[in-house]
Amino acid sequence: MKRMDNWDDFENQEFEGEDLNNIKKFLDKLETDSIDHYYRLCYKALVESPEEMLSHGQDTQIKLRGLNKLINYFKDREEYEKCGDLDKLLKMIANT
Repeated sequence: MKRMDNWDDFENQEFEGEDLNNIKKFLDKLETDSIDHYYRLCYKALVESPEEMLSHGQDTQIKLRGLNKLINYFKDREEYEKCGDLDKLLKMIANT
């Protein structure tokens, strides 16, 4: 994988093969080792690119469960602004 110096380099990169496998392994390890970092990364990705989530072919119920899990996580930490952002995404899914 080529070196990426900023988010735009990463964001515009298409991953496949070994690179994609390494990213999946990294995210799996992050989820296991630091759920806080993992949820914050998920939140950032969702609010910065909601159209990606909406256009992804995954089952709507899976998306709703995932968003509700994030909302509950941030509600427990009293991060209500994040809950509001995620709630907007729930409504976007309901309208699709």
